[in-house]
Amino acid sequence: MFEKPVKVVYVVRNPKDVVVSDFHHCIYDPYEEPFKWEEFLSVFLTNKYKTYTGEWGSHVIPWWKKRDDPNILFIKYEDMIKDLGRCVRKIASFLQQDHLTEEQIMKTVKLCTFENMKQNPVDRKDHLVLNLWKSDVSKNPFIRKGKVGGWKEYFTVAQNEEFDQVYKKWIGDSGLEMEFELE
Repeated sequence: MFEKPVKVVYVVRNPKDVVVSDFHHCIYDPYEEPFKWEEFLSVFLTNKYKTYTGEWGSHVIPWWKKRDDPNILFIKYEDMIKDLGRCVRKIASFLQQDHLTEEQIMKTVKLCTFENMKQNPVDRKDHLVLNLWKSDVSKNPFIRKGKVGGWKEYFTVAQNEEFDQVYKKWIGDSGLEMEFELE
């Protein structure tokens, strides 16, 4: 991928919401050992839980450092929630699709909203939930809430403080700043 002139759109989400999302995926995955929230958070923070992307910091920071490469577009999930239209325009420009009309952009925005994706069985990954997890989609959705700041419903004050210390180590002096809640 780094040897050929391919374009990569890399979307990152703040790690507090990531851990909550991963937790919900794991509690319904029949191939994962069932976790309690406290256990899962500890495993996530100690890098013992490897998602398909690996530990958050070791995956995100190298991409962040490549954000100025002409073939890399680094986008934050939180920015997509704040202004999806702006992000779609940015992606279209990055992919040299500047010929798109405003109507086409707005149609794309509508199709890419969280609520629209949650209604679409393909985006919702119903086949995964039904066939792999052997679970009821209405009770255990693959696409759950998608909001920024949902972590506050799970973290205790002590857990948040511990997480912040690990997060600071992950980002180091990279200059990456994530938003953990929106106003």
